[in-house]
Amino acid sequence: MRSHIATVLGSASPEAIDPDRAFQELGFDSLTAVEMRNRLKSATGLALSPTLIFDYPNSAALAGYMRRELLGSSPQDTSAVAAGEAELQRIVASIPVKRLRQAGVLDLLLALANETETSGQDPALAPTAEQEIADMDLDDLVNAAFRNDDE
Repeated sequence: MRSHIATVLGSASPEAIDPDRAFQELGFDSLTAVEMRNRLKSATGLALSPTLIFDYPNSAALAGYMRRELLGSSPQDTSAVAAGEAELQRIVASIPVKRLRQAGVLDLLLALANETETSGQDPALAPTAEQEIADMDLDDLVNAAFRNDDE
């Protein structure tokens, strides 16, 4: 990352680039931002926004984004996602069914839960939404909605 920045800005050494310094402080403007994006796009093959440099506060943050795009989530990121999912499940479970119905999301949650539970089954053998509602408590509904979230 610092090598590309040094080249675009005409700096003699990549080591002279402080990864925590803002791009604008380093001397980036709209033209050099597009040039930097083009270099990174060429080097990585990723589809990158022309405003990429302005979307991240510094090269350290941009390097983190590029790493995630190229290599996927780190184990640390995965545990953060799992914690976020658990928190989301807890929050949704705390919402009264009446409120979910009033907000118009109960049918969507039920459809997602039914889709998850019946995938791979003969459609004629699949239980109806009414049967699903009768058999599920709120915890079952929330858990079913999130069960196959990663597919």
